[in-house]
Amino acid sequence: MTFSANNDRDINYKTNVIQEPFLITFVKTFRERLIQAREARGMTQEQLARASGVSQGAIGNYESGSRNSSRQVVSLASALGVRAEWLDNGKGPMSEKSNVTVGPEIRGRLPLISWVRAGELCESPDNFVSGEAEDWFYCPVPHGPHSYCLRVAGDSMDDGTRNSYGDGDILFVDPSRDPIPNDDVIVRTSDGRATFKRLKRDEEGLYLLGLNGKRIIRVPEDTVFCGVVIFSGVRRG
Repeated sequence: MTFSANNDRDINYKTNVIQEPFLITFVKTFRERLIQAREARGMTQEQLARASGVSQGAIGNYESGSRNSSRQVVSLASALGVRAEWLDNGKGPMSEKSNVTVGPEIRGRLPLISWVRAGELCESPDNFVSGEAEDWFYCPVPHGPHSYCLRVAGDSMDDGTRNSYGDGDILFVDPSRDPIPNDDVIVRTSDGRATFKRLKRDEEGLYLLGLNGKRIIRVPEDTVFCGVVIFSGVRRG
């Protein structure tokens, strides 16, 4: 529940209130705290499930309110970068550094490489040399040792929603992840080029979908999956 602050009264309900300029948000329940922390981290339920080891079904139950608390609160809090005590019962600050926002836990830097190089590394990730990187970006989510970044080119994965990918966005890709339907994946097609699409399945089998709906690619047997997108961001400045 959110209220606009339109006077100078000091409204403070200890740690169950997250205050921002002209906005006061009441976070009363475990369900609300979990949703707020996950959205502040920019994670989907599926991404949180992978990062925490808690099933997506359980997370969905917590967020719907059908389950009021979690015995796995420590795992959830660690993946979200918040204090377990705050997530569990609202006591104390949300995180060690702030009681307003969740700062990402930096988990090392990943190299930004070209799409051509990504295709070449699909089957031989050990061949990467650090000097090949165009840039380096800090990664806020868990990842495998050969993970890397790519810069989105074009609008094939932009459907106009907040969960789509715009031209110039930075993708964080983990080649150690096994792709499953609804993952956003980097693949190398039979012509040797790397492409970025959403993996889907229907009665005819697997296919790759551009979120703008303009192109569907059936997955032939010689397609090589290069990695799963685990995070994305927009570089400012």
